[in-house]
Amino acid sequence: MSLSPNQLLLYAADSVDYASALAVAALLNLPASQVTGDFAQAWAACASGQTLVVAVGGPANAALYYNPCGWPNPANSPAGSTPFSAVDAPTQALLAANLYLNGAGSDRTQTFYRTAWLVGYALATPIPGWGVSPPPAVAPQNQCPPSARPSVGCPCHAPTPQSAGGVGVYASFPTLAAAQAAIAEGWAGLATTAGLGIPQPPYTTVLTPNGDAVIAQALAQTSGGKVPFWISFWTVSGPAGSDSFFSAGLSAGSYAAAQVKAYSSVYLPNFVVLDPEGYNALPQTPQEWNQWLMGWAEGIYSVDLRLQPAFYVNQSQYQSGQLGQVALPALVALSPIEGNAPFVSGPNIIGYHGFYAHCPVAQDLSTVLSWGGRYNLVQFQDSGVDCGP
Repeated sequence: MSLSPNQLLLYAADSVDYASALAVAALLNLPASQVTGDFAQAWAACASGQTLVVAVGGPANAALYYNPCGWPNPANSPAGSTPFSAVDAPTQALLAANLYLNGAGSDRTQTFYRTAWLVGYALATPIPGWGVSPPPAVAPQNQCPPSARPSVGCPCHAPTPQSAGGVGVYASFPTLAAAQAAIAEGWAGLATTAGLGIPQPPYTTVLTPNGDAVIAQALAQTSGGKVPFWISFWTVSGPAGSDSFFSAGLSAGSYAAAQVKAYSSVYLPNFVVLDPEGYNALPQTPQEWNQWLMGWAEGIYSVDLRLQPAFYVNQSQYQSGQLGQVALPALVALSPIEGNAPFVSGPNIIGYHGFYAHCPVAQDLSTVLSWGGRYNLVQFQDSGVDCGP
């Protein structure tokens, strides 16, 4: 009999492994509340025998087995010893008190794969195509890792524009004046493509000029009133050579996140979106979609936990890829706007992108709002801002 999500706790002791734990949780529909970076919480859960604690990465594995850093703990045990032992074998049952599951792999990537495999097995939701056994475990080391902290916080509340949503405009925004004009006209959100797909790693590259950076600058100069939401699109190619969909997504996600972070803006995007319109083959199965999107999420989280990964697809892709089961926000494309309505629905759809809007635009906006998304977009045929809302 398998475990339920509230019976698991993923424990990470540094920020990179915390990002991996969040990505695993997203991959397997595990609530983010089942991820912790708090040593004392992990200790108490492990001692109870009522929660399956998974040590995500070497620092967490060392902390639970040895506490080599000498962190405060509920038992007031000194550095170098704990009452806990590691279990390497997969399980679908709670372990006895003072036992935890070792999710540490040989490196960060192997830790992600191992942890995801173990958690999927525990929940009886194995990830197709990931093999019949996880990557091998690495034994705990009695050394205090420099990256380890007794409490790894989650900056989950990003300094994003706190918009109530609505219908924004997707455009190229070649100049600061163009973005400022769209804000002045009263658009609820701004969106553009920041990067185009390339056939080799990192599978996307930033555009020049970069309209995304222009949006960041325009929002930073906004004073008073409601700040529009911001969606950053990145066209991403499928994998080439020996790369997997996961590794291609990971490469693209970390690249995109680094570019966005380098804007050094007052705000971060509400969503950093993978747009599957690059080179090479696109995913053909739900498993390939899952691996690609989770790689994207893992890459983004590895750079900045405050950034929210998301993805953009048409209705057919959403349906055939079973993407309603992916625990990432989804934006779905619809065309035409007039007289249309979505034929797909899902718990992760946060908005719709309608093609093409016409001036005056009020009727198109009303139609898109009727589709039920919160963060919606319209696009004019010339990818400009042809009129205000």
